Amino acid sequence: MPTHRFKVGQRVASHSPHVPPGPYVIVALLPLVGGQPHYRVRSTADGHQRALLEVQLTPLPLRAGAGNPSG
Repeated sequence: MPTHRFKVGQRVASHSPHVPPGPYVIVALLPLVGGQPHYRVRSTADGHQRALLEVQLTPLPLRAGAGNPSG
């Protein structure tokens, strides 16, 4: 059974031709659709939310300064 590859809070982009490319933030893990992991995402540009399948998403690198501070 497939599992969700992305986590809530993770930044992603869409490569679906019918959806703006993003960036988006994962806001919820949704049930599988046709055996595919499904997500609720929020656009960081306009705040709109969409439901997208995992195959439509690509992870984005962490922003500079994100993660654990050193020192």
